[in-house]
Amino acid sequence: MPVSKLLAAGVCIASLFAGTASAATFIGGIAAEDALQIVERDMGFAAQTSIKINDLDQQLGEFGPIKLGDQDFVLLQLSDDSTLLFNQADFQAVVFDRKPQQSLNAILVKNEVAHAGTVTVALKADGFVSFEGVLPATEGKPQQSLKAKLHKAVFDRGNSELRVQDKKFVLDGTLGTMTYKQLHDAIKANPEIRELVLGNISGSVNDEINMHTGLLVRQAGLTTRVLPDSDINSGGVDLFTAGVNRIVHTGAKVGVHSWCCVEDKTAAELPQDHPAHADQLRYFTETLGDPLGRQFYFYTLNAAPFDGIHLMSESDLKRFNVATEIDPVPLPSAGLMLLPAVGALAAARRLLKKPN
Repeated sequence: MPVSKLLAAGVCIASLFAGTASAATFIGGIAAEDALQIVERDMGFAAQTSIKINDLDQQLGEFGPIKLGDQDFVLLQLSDDSTLLFNQADFQAVVFDRKPQQSLNAILVKNEVAHAGTVTVALKADGFVSFEGVLPATEGKPQQSLKAKLHKAVFDRGNSELRVQDKKFVLDGTLGTMTYKQLHDAIKANPEIRELVLGNISGSVNDEINMHTGLLVRQAGLTTRVLPDSDINSGGVDLFTAGVNRIVHTGAKVGVHSWCCVEDKTAAELPQDHPAHADQLRYFTETLGDPLGRQFYFYTLNAAPFDGIHLMSESDLKRFNVATEIDPVPLPSAGLMLLPAVGALAAARRLLKKPN
């Protein structure tokens, strides 16, 4: 099952927190001074995740929601090119909400053959969930055994890559807990570097930690920059706005959208005084000022639905002060487009996790 078929409905709630940050700053219920400890704890949990097919260890690759017919599934791609599918609502309930459930229906697609059956489920200590069972033989192919230990933290990691190049930090990928750790360690090891370049960012899979990643950027006094071939979306734009100076080069794509869902409503459908907006409004107000921060946040919610993306125009980048410096040559035409499939990793957490 190719990952290209994943629904790329990445919904990155506006993130980050900036201004003059203090140790007492709370973002998403996490105190700034506790963020590193939480990140390292969750990365430890993620490292303990294991999946075995026929007793052979598998690495978890891309994952995300996918609709087959009228049913919604979660797709997990494994390192041997096989694919696991679970009912999305059941997977959400067990892994993210930790609701006791004795079994789940599972489908393993291996060598283009689908093995469908039932696996037992058990909630374990420290947030882990175990899955174990045998999926029956089919189409002349032998039965397949599945044994897995999953933690929701594995879906929060992201797959970002951070490197030092030409005396700058350069960041690509999907943002998550590993991004915070990467940036924290890089800033500590390279205090002389003053700039973060964002390359291709599909979004974020952990909005709360992405806010704290932005806090690191602001505390370090970094300038953020997008190059002519940069393509940043959703949480990538949030991270960009954390820069003390924000430079946009001609050709860069800066994409924003709404998020989903609270009380079965998208963010744009919620009243503007709804508590779900609080962290985002606080961040953007401190980043872009008042009233620009508030105006920009609600602009993003109405610019595109959660499963689309809107490329910001040069005039809007200036209007909301998202760019403090911009090349005078016009940027690509603004407009609405479908979110590309590369956002599958960012999509999963958005559609699986119930908002706080």
